[in-house]
Amino acid sequence: TYEIRIESAKATYSMAEQAILTTNAAKNGVPLAGLSVTVGVLDPNGTTILEQTNVTNALGQVRITLDLLGLQGQYNVTVRATVLTRTVEDSATFTVARDDTPPFTVDDYDRKWHTADFAVMLIATDNELGAAETCYRINNGTVQNASVDGQPEIMTEGNNNTLEYWSLDYAGNEETPHKMLTDIKLDKTPPTGLILINGNASCTNSTQATLTLLANDNISGVTQMRFRNDNLTWTPYETYGSSRNWTLETGEGTKEVYAQFRNNANLASAAYSAAIILDTMPPTIIDISRTPNGNVQPSQSVTITVNASDATSGTKSVSLTYNVNSSLAWFDSPMALNQTTHVYEYVIGGQQASTHVEYRITAYDNAGNQITHSNDEQYTVIPEFQTGAVIIAIALSTSMVFIVRRKKHK
Repeated sequence: TYEIRIESAKATYSMAEQAILTTNAAKNGVPLAGLSVTVGVLDPNGTTILEQTNVTNALGQVRITLDLLGLQGQYNVTVRATVLTRTVEDSATFTVARDDTPPFTVDDYDRKWHTADFAVMLIATDNELGAAETCYRINNGTVQNASVDGQPEIMTEGNNNTLEYWSLDYAGNEETPHKMLTDIKLDKTPPTGLILINGNASCTNSTQATLTLLANDNISGVTQMRFRNDNLTWTPYETYGSSRNWTLETGEGTKEVYAQFRNNANLASAAYSAAIILDTMPPTIIDISRTPNGNVQPSQSVTITVNASDATSGTKSVSLTYNVNSSLAWFDSPMALNQTTHVYEYVIGGQQASTHVEYRITAYDNAGNQITHSNDEQYTVIPEFQTGAVIIAIALSTSMVFIVRRKKHK
């Protein structure tokens, strides 16, 4: 007695699976090797999708793996063999289930700031026939297909780019709702900035300074700053702020301070700098003189002149303070710079006879240093009787000369 049977590994397959068909041939219950058997498969439409002849193995079996092409429904399988001019056959069925499950798509965006145009990779998974296409829209633009247009590329600067995406499988299932990726960040532009020293002052007399910082970044925002006094050594980055205490390099002359800013995308700005003159030395005062240099007559004005200079930050002003007859009141007045002689001048008004005048001179430079001449200068207006006595003396002298001449003439 000859027997032949055909079996399917499963009664129902999904569309993504392969059907496994096994033929068993036996003679009197003993596996029959070397028997030529033909296996045929009809799809749900009655179309032959397989017609294959094989020889049974030592176990009397033929094993066939069949790719399913996505058509759902019942499949009919037959097997037949010819033994001693007699046909032996068997049949079986299996079903391919309907695919109602859409694909599932994920993205690889790292949720961080990027500093150059970049692509977001979309990965679709479908456990049935597989994903047929992945679609997307960037910033509510036109729909694009990954298979044709490539993976979505983010090229617009900002922190609110959006990416809508979804996939479809070969059964026509569309992934819903569509995935929506928001807050995609792209910043390709470094910050800009400004640094001021002591409120943009031109000079200072102290190495302790206050920096004013103004940085701008309209995309990711400014987050850090760093500084240096030279062209080599930067301080570590620190949290951005609008001001900072700073120590200038020592030594007289121009000092520069550099600042650099960094945004949330880790882009660094150019190095911005400001300069200030450090002047810790006071001006010099020389050549104090007055006119008249000798006796001062009652009601006679006195012109005081002085040469004041500052080689680093320059002379800002010179003042003269004077006192009359050792009173508690001192009069402070600015001295004027003579543009021709380049000395500072001040005129003390005429005083009464016997008035004693003391005066001192203070010079200021542009950095805020000052110096006062250490010795008070002074003069006293001559008394009235001294003037009369001089006139009488001159008159007597003239009379004596006249008398002597008369005597000699006689």
